Amino acid sequence: MSLFGWIPFKRDQLLVLKKRINREKNFIIYCQHRLDQIIKKYNELSQKEDNVKKQGKKDKMDESLGMRRGKESTKKQSYKSRRHESTGMKKAMAKKKK
Repeated sequence: MSLFGWIPFKRDQLLVLKKRINREKNFIIYCQHRLDQIIKKYNELSQKEDNVKKQGKKDKMDESLGMRRGKESTKKQSYKSRRHESTGMKKAMAKKKK
C-alpha cells in the first residue's frame, strides 16, 4: 500500500517515513514547550522590573551636581544645600530673562 494512495512504497520505506514524522512531531512539541518556558521567564522578569523603584528627583539632581561640580565629600556644603542653591539660581536666571 502507499502513503498517498498513488505512490507505491515498500514496508521499510513506510516505517522510515513514520519514524521521521514522529521525530518531527516530537521536535515541534519540544519547541513549543521551550517557547512556553521562555515566555514564562520573560513575564517573570518584566514583573520584577515593574517593582523596581525609580530614581527620585532629588537623587537625579544630586547625581547631576556631583558630576558637574564634584562629589559631596570634597565640599563644605551638603547635597541638600547645594540642591537648594542650584534651584535658587535657576529661578533667578528665569526672572532675569523676563
